[in-house]
Amino acid sequence: MLNGWTENNSDLREKILIYRNSDIIAVNETHLTDDKKLKLEGYVWEGHNRSKQHIRAKKGFGGVGIFVKETIYENYVVSIEYKDYEDMLGVLFTDKNTGYCFMVYALYLPPETSTVYKNAPEFFDRILLEVYKRTSVDAVYFVGDLNAKLGGLKDYSDIDVLSPRKIIDPAENNHGKAFREFLIEAKCCTVNGRVTPEFDNYTFVSTRGTSVVDYFFVPHDCLNDIIECRVDLCSEIINDTLPATLATCQHWETFLDEAPCHSTTFGKLPKLVGTLPKGPHLTLSGHEWTKT
Repeated sequence: MLNGWTENNSDLREKILIYRNSDIIAVNETHLTDDKKLKLEGYVWEGHNRSKQHIRAKKGFGGVGIFVKETIYENYVVSIEYKDYEDMLGVLFTDKNTGYCFMVYALYLPPETSTVYKNAPEFFDRILLEVYKRTSVDAVYFVGDLNAKLGGLKDYSDIDVLSPRKIIDPAENNHGKAFREFLIEAKCCTVNGRVTPEFDNYTFVSTRGTSVVDYFFVPHDCLNDIIECRVDLCSEIINDTLPATLATCQHWETFLDEAPCHSTTFGKLPKLVGTLPKGPHLTLSGHEWTKT
C-alpha cells in the first residue's frame, strides 16, 4: 500500500492530477501540520489542517483541502466559508458577472477502528447544519473519504423520487448507517453509482480487498447539475494512460506498479460551462498526501 505524498512519490501524484486536468480538486488526508500547504503547478491551495495531532502520531493526521485552478479566479471570487470543524472545509465560488454561487466541501471521517475515531453521527450532524445554512447558495457539492460502507442500504426515503444507485460493494458498517440517516434527513443522495453508473468503480482497491468508502453527494435538487460521474482506479490511469509521461518522474519505476489505493472520483458540472472554457470538472481525490 502506497501512503503519503513524499519526496519519492510527489511527482507521480502530481502527474495523475495534471492528467485529470480538473478545475477543482478536493483532497482528503493531507497529513499536513501547522500552516503547511500542498503545491500543484497551475493551482491555488485552500487547506484546513488539523490543529491537534494524536500524541503517538509520527506524522500529521487527517486534514483536508481543495486545489483551485488559477484560471477560476478570473471569473469567480473564491473564499473559505467553513472550517469550524476538523477534517471539514467549505469553499464558496461566486461568479463575478452573474452572482451565481456554489460551494464545495472536502470531508474526511476516520475509520471506525482509528485511534482518533470521530463520533459519526456528530460528524454528519455538522454537515446537516451546513445543508440547512446554505439555502441561499445555488448549488452545494460534498466530496470526501467517509470510510462509510452503505452496502445495499437505500440512501433516500420512500417518498423521494430518485433513480436507484448501482451497488458494487454489499458491505455495510456503522459509518455507512450513520451516513444513510444523514442522507435521508438532509434530502441528499450519492452521485457515484447513480449518475453514469457505467463509469462507477470501487473507490478503494488494495491487497486487503476492495470497497466503496469515498463519496460525491449532493442535495436532491443539485443532482441534475451533474452530467457525468466516474471513478477511475489510479492503477488504470498509471498503467494505461500515463506510462510515457511517467518516465519523466523521479523514482517512477518504483511506483509504477504501486498505485495509490484510493481511486479518483470525477464529476462534470454543466451549469458552469458558460463561464469556464471547458466547463468545471470537480475531482475527489481519495489519496493520502503529505509533502515532507
